[in-house]
Amino acid sequence: MSREDFTHECPGNCGTRVHRDRLACPTDWYRLPSELRSAVTRAFKAQDRRAHRAALVAAMRWYGEHPRELDPK
Repeated sequence: MSREDFTHECPGNCGTRVHRDRLACPTDWYRLPSELRSAVTRAFKAQDRRAHRAALVAAMRWYGEHPRELDPK
């Protein structure tokens, strides 16, 4: 099994590969509003799959609506 089998692309669209146990890279995780970060974490810790999925969907929607401003090169 390759390393890529355990990672996914950061939803913040920064190009970073993130371990499958994480939603986003640290930079993009902290770009996410604290209410959404708390909802993801709270549902995960409570092992509430339905709430966790809903929180992940809300986070992914937020990333789609708030694209990262990349440094122009």
